Amino acid sequence: MKKREYTPDNTIVVHTKIEHSTGESDFEMYEDILGIEKVNAAYDYAGVNTIEEGVFLDGYPVKIELLKSFIDKAEKEGCNYIGIEYNCDHPDYTFFGVDVHVASEEELEEIYNKEKMKNEEKAKRLREQAERFMTEAEKLEEKL
Repeated sequence: MKKREYTPDNTIVVHTKIEHSTGESDFEMYEDILGIEKVNAAYDYAGVNTIEEGVFLDGYPVKIELLKSFIDKAEKEGCNYIGIEYNCDHPDYTFFGVDVHVASEEELEEIYNKEKMKNEEKAKRLREQAERFMTEAEKLEEKL
């Protein structure tokens, strides 16, 4: 197997700088449009009725102001990309402000050092495990 080489020509760094969850978007939308008293009364009865003319596949509407606010904050933090994750259990989004850039020489050196340390630790564990197996095998052979 060919050793993987990290270079500025083939390596990017993705660094998440900020994270924000919307909370349950449906309740926020209901409260924003109907008011909290009407929403509470509706849920005491049977819930809020929503008649949709469009279909949202695995998603839910989010206020534009919320998105603008998060984008502005992400830009101020030096982010150049936004990641979005939808919670399939309830209408909730998590937004990630991300800095994506070409790996610097310093970052590449850090990658190499982490891999080297990880490999050294794994080799040490395997050697220790092999020694235990050899000791166990010798004890079994003595009993023969």
